[in-house]
Amino acid sequence: MAKGAGRALPDVAAIEEAAVRLGGLPDHELAGRTAALRRRATSGESLDELLPEAYALVSEASARTELGRRCSPAELRAAIAMHHGAVAELADRTTWAPAVTLTVCLGALEGRGEHLMTSDASPHTAEVCLLLGLTVGHLVERMDDRERRRAYAADVTVGHVDWFGADHMRDDLGAGQGQWVRRGTRRAVVTDADHVLLDRPFIKHLALQSGGEIVAALNLRGYLRLYDHLAGVSATAAGGAAEFAHLYGLEVEPIAEDRAVTRLDHGIMVFGTADGHGHPADHRPARPSESQARTTRGRCAGTRRRDRLPAPARRSADRHSGHPDQLHRADQQGHRPAW
Repeated sequence: MAKGAGRALPDVAAIEEAAVRLGGLPDHELAGRTAALRRRATSGESLDELLPEAYALVSEASARTELGRRCSPAELRAAIAMHHGAVAELADRTTWAPAVTLTVCLGALEGRGEHLMTSDASPHTAEVCLLLGLTVGHLVERMDDRERRRAYAADVTVGHVDWFGADHMRDDLGAGQGQWVRRGTRRAVVTDADHVLLDRPFIKHLALQSGGEIVAALNLRGYLRLYDHLAGVSATAAGGAAEFAHLYGLEVEPIAEDRAVTRLDHGIMVFGTADGHGHPADHRPARPSESQARTTRGRCAGTRRRDRLPAPARRSADRHSGHPDQLHRADQQGHRPAW
């Protein structure tokens, strides 16, 4: 259940009906109505009060983009959960873009900076924002301070969590807040939330350099906890519900899909040997000793050691999965290989 679950939730059916009624308006009228909502937000009206109208506008704008349809009930419910500060569990990744776009467009009405942390350029979000008269800035790895400042001045700033974290480090090490490229840490929405928020305690190989020496490294969890409003979406958030609550005070809200989900989730199995003998999660093998831990290298379940594969198979595996040397070089450079 999400934060604020005790309050009356918006009527999803009413939002859908309102979006349909907007269908006859020209594009410029959608932008005009969004501007009116922005004025109401800056005049003190709460985002809770503006949510039904804002989500209806975003939904109608979505139908005029390459997506070609209005937002579904599941996407609307997920966006409502994220607005209330939850991690929405959506099994169908194709529904993430409309859901996060609903969320960030509403948050952008405050005019204090909305950060969308994602691994792609979010073209759907950019299309919708353009129709609604909202500006979007994109972060990339190599930008000068002027370009970064312009990206953060936009209504919605989109980028990989690593770039947001690096800019936070640069600003913290700068001369003062007046020289920051960012506007602060007001609101953030994170895609693949379980991976970013739970699996990555630190940003590795992404530190500031001074004379070839690392002078700063980022505790990612500490940085994300600085945000006044943090939310996210994931396909498998429920399994990490306790960690989300403990580390960030976030609740997980599973969202019922609009159509049947064919994915079958099995129980967790731990494979300790290459012959595939697994152990149920509640009967895990004993922890290795310290000497075993120092000499044992882990590998993925169901895989064979590369040096035990025939030569043609090794070449095929390297081509499709990345040679270990390629992985090491890419990791040193702070980015993933193209494959």
